Amino acid sequence: PVLTALTAGAASLRLQAPALPLASNVSGELAGAELALPGYWAQQVRQPVRFEQGVQALARAGHTLFLELGPRPVLSHFVRAAGS
Repeated sequence: PVLTALTAGAASLRLQAPALPLASNVSGELAGAELALPGYWAQQVRQPVRFEQGVQALARAGHTLFLELGPRPVLSHFVRAAGS
């Protein structure tokens, strides 16, 4: 039931593709137009977090500064610990 509510909530927002490079924790790759789909946000609940793969995708694209956004950023410590 929560997936339906999340999809409906996301559908009520004005979603669009990111203007800045963003890694998807769903795919572990750089994100694009899929971020404008309400169903993408509901997938966040059901899929494993692919944070490391996302950081690696950003690094492959030449990015060296990373920002973790969330209520309690806890994963970015591992970027520093890994020497990335």
